[in-house]
Amino acid sequence: MARRVLNKAAVSGDPSPILNYGMSRIDRFQPGSGNNRWWTSDGLRCYVNRESTSSKCIVNGAWLGSGSHSYHSGMGVRMYNSGNNSIHTEYGWGYIWQNNSGTDMSNSAHLFRPMQIFDASGEMNNETGQISFRIGHNSKSGGNQQPANTWAGDYNNDARQRGDHYGYWQVMEIDSSKIAHANDSHTGGY
Repeated sequence: MARRVLNKAAVSGDPSPILNYGMSRIDRFQPGSGNNRWWTSDGLRCYVNRESTSSKCIVNGAWLGSGSHSYHSGMGVRMYNSGNNSIHTEYGWGYIWQNNSGTDMSNSAHLFRPMQIFDASGEMNNETGQISFRIGHNSKSGGNQQPANTWAGDYNNDARQRGDHYGYWQVMEIDSSKIAHANDSHTGGY
C-alpha cells in the first residue's frame, strides 16, 4: 500500500502529500556507553530538503539490536537545521525486547521502531533547507545506559549468519494540508 502512495502519479490539481523524502541504511554499529549522544555517522543521520515552513516531517524506521544491556533508555530523534544547530528532540519509540538463554545475538534481541512527527508549529522553528535528523539517546536519569550493545549486527554476532542485518529509517516532508494528525494523541507520560 505504501508503494502505491509513493509511486502515485501526480494529477493536475492533486499533488502528492509527500514533498520530500530522505532514507538512510543502518549497518553494524556499537553505541557504547554514555549519555546525551546524537550520532552523525552514516546510517544514523538522515537528511531531507525541507521546502515549506508549514510542512510536517515524519520519521519512521526499524532495526535490530543485540546484547543484553539497557533497554531503550531515552532513545529519540533530534532535528538539526542547515547550520547544524539542534532545533527539537522527540523522545519515545516503539520497542520490543526479548531475553533468551541461548547465545544467538548475545543472549537478547531488541527491535527499535521510531515513529515521530515533527510539527510545523513551533517544533521546527520555520526552518527550511537541508535538515538533518539524528538517532540518539539521552537517559532521563542522566546515567550512561546504552540501548543494546550492537545495532544491526553481522556475522561477528552470530557465526551462522550469512548476511548482515541492517535497518532502514526515513524522513518524509509532508504537506500539512493533505494529512490528518492529532497532536498529543498518545496516552502515557514522559
